[in-house]
Amino acid sequence: MTSRAEMLDGIRSSLAKSAPFEGLYHHLQPSPRKSVRHASAVSAAELAKRFSSELTTVGGEVHRAANEELAVETICEVLANIGAKSVAISDLELLKSIDGADIELIENPSREQLFVVDAGITSAQLAIAETGTLVLRSATERHRLVSLVPPVHICVLRTNDIRPTMHDVLEEMSNAIDPTITFITGPSRTSDIELTLAIGVHGPKRLIVVLID
Repeated sequence: MTSRAEMLDGIRSSLAKSAPFEGLYHHLQPSPRKSVRHASAVSAAELAKRFSSELTTVGGEVHRAANEELAVETICEVLANIGAKSVAISDLELLKSIDGADIELIENPSREQLFVVDAGITSAQLAIAETGTLVLRSATERHRLVSLVPPVHICVLRTNDIRPTMHDVLEEMSNAIDPTITFITGPSRTSDIELTLAIGVHGPKRLIVVLID
């Protein structure tokens, strides 16, 4: 058997071994892509519905809130449900309204603190309806590691910040490029060479979005 044949045979063998497990993660696979109309032709309600559907498909969670006050209440309920005792937060003004009587809220956390807190809370400046993707801009809010390191990422997003496609987002940001732009689509997912999928190995294992209408 030639080296090329051996390599292809090895690939076929690995794919065959992973086949029985593919069904376990079928619910995390993106839904078939459907084109989203240009921003001017899509209502905020339609975009919010599409974004929520796509995010749920890739393993994220969405909670709706009618205003900022209810958004804060929702965040507190989520923190209580996950039993959070220490939480890293970004410099988002809204987060200062969280009742921290039983929870330690850490703004400007150190790297060491980021690895031991129960959750991280940020906002997202934009989002993509077509893929359920959050867009975090570093020039607007200090939040990059808060969103990437803790085991649970809670993100506040406004309905009117959702755009139909990646093209719309890139076009909007083209005149003011941030030092860092983070795109987040669902919880952290990692696959090894044998195609075994693992959740939360290199980032949050849960992504919870509080969507403000």
